[in-house]
Amino acid sequence: MNNKKRPQNWTAEEKLKAIIAYGGKNEEERGQYLRSQGLYSVDIERWREEILESLSGIFNNNCPLRIRIAVRHC
Repeated sequence: MNNKKRPQNWTAEEKLKAIIAYGGKNEEERGQYLRSQGLYSVDIERWREEILESLSGIFNNNCPLRIRIAVRHC
C-alpha cells in the first residue's frame, strides 16, 4: 500500500514547504523529490499559482487586511 498523500489532501503549510523545497533543487533533484513525494511538477506549479493569487488578494489596495496592517505599523 502506498503511504503517500494525494496532492489534493495536502495542507496549505505542506504545500508551501513543498514549493520551497522544490525551488531549491536542481533539475535532477527536483525529479527525485517529486517521485519521493508522489507529486508531479504541475502540482507544485498549481500550488505556487494558488498561493500567489491568494497573496495578491491580500495586498490589493481595497483589502481591509492591508488597511489594518498599514494602520498598525504606523
